[in-house]
Amino acid sequence: MRRFLTAIIPVLLAIGLAGCAETEQQEPVTLKVLTWSEQYFNQNYGDLFTAKNSEYDLQVTSLSERLEPGEDLNQAVEKAVEEVNPDLLALNMDYYLHLREQGKLATLTDWMNKDDINLNEFMPAVVSYLKDDQQELHGLTASFTGSALYYNKRLFREKGIPYPQGTMTWDEVFKLADSFTKMGTDQGRTYGFVSKESAYPFMMALKIGEASGLNFFRSHTFTFNTPAWEKVFAQVLTCHSNKTCYAAMPDTTMKTNIVEQEKETYPFLKDHVAMAVDSSDLYRVLTYNEKRYEGLDWGVLPMPVSNEQPDTGSGISISHVFSIPAQAKHKDQAWEFIRYISSEEYAKTMSSVNPYELPIRTGEEQNEEINVFYNMKAINNSLNRTLRRLPAEVIMEMDEVTEKYVTAFLEKELSLSDALNRMNDELQSLYDQSEGLE
Repeated sequence: MRRFLTAIIPVLLAIGLAGCAETEQQEPVTLKVLTWSEQYFNQNYGDLFTAKNSEYDLQVTSLSERLEPGEDLNQAVEKAVEEVNPDLLALNMDYYLHLREQGKLATLTDWMNKDDINLNEFMPAVVSYLKDDQQELHGLTASFTGSALYYNKRLFREKGIPYPQGTMTWDEVFKLADSFTKMGTDQGRTYGFVSKESAYPFMMALKIGEASGLNFFRSHTFTFNTPAWEKVFAQVLTCHSNKTCYAAMPDTTMKTNIVEQEKETYPFLKDHVAMAVDSSDLYRVLTYNEKRYEGLDWGVLPMPVSNEQPDTGSGISISHVFSIPAQAKHKDQAWEFIRYISSEEYAKTMSSVNPYELPIRTGEEQNEEINVFYNMKAINNSLNRTLRRLPAEVIMEMDEVTEKYVTAFLEKELSLSDALNRMNDELQSLYDQSEGLE
């Protein structure tokens, strides 16, 4: 018996040690995540991932809870990445772009090649945006919010105008909108066009200019006094002066009625605007609540484009780009999270956890209406980046300066050319002073 025990003890010890080693290997890996909101992240991504992958724990930090009043957001993100030292980032498209430009993110190329990720299955404009100049990806996303041109079929029929078709240019949109000028009284007026920025003509012009590939500030110089910008402002301001554009300020008073809330958020639902550029959120409101708006006869077309860049536009936002910091401790494990979130499996569950955003995978929703949001090939998203790069002194004065000259044109005190020249000169002077160039 002693000989037997002597012989078997080493075997039992080896098995025990192997069992311990196996147990140690199965200890959960803790991934540190930096995102805007821990609650939103877990509801839409984290809980699903950990339910399927019990070997992972997620330690989530909310960026929103770390911000100080008046703090520069890009600097706040950099600081948070340094202090939290996360393995995974889930931040919006602007923060992603900033961190990528600062060289703070790892490239995903090797992991994507290893797992044979096919980018042809993803929305082209989003993939194009996420790539750098060398066509390398440093982040992926599961979803996006798109924009499109909605039109009111009833109003077109009453005016005897054929429904719009295909991808329209901004020139065509404004020309068509002008057909509805002076249709109805002031109390029951029908408008030709509305967008989220319609109450703010200057911002509306900036958004359309951005979609047309324009940038109002480059090489330390404002460019509002150029022919390209004058054309955009002429379209926008004429639309407002003719009362073709619906420009009512949103009513921010508290409303208990969901229909009233939605109509303030999306003026197209009021049934008195012929065309509207709005987000895919409006599409979800219309299709998820068909009985609520069954009297509204509508159609939807791709986002308008410029003549110069017919495949490029704006109006796309990405709330969560998943990326891996260059200094992350658990890079391979972070990639496993990104691989799952961008997978076909997750895309099929998205409608139940995140119904308002659109899946990045182009094959998940197959109908003609939803496809209009996938039509764009590239995104021009320069506006937010340009504004954030301006000195704080210029930003603080910008609203007052631009409103002054926009109003001067609308009230026929200045020609458009004079208004833009004076606005440009005043903004340039503010910039030069802030930079010590004067």
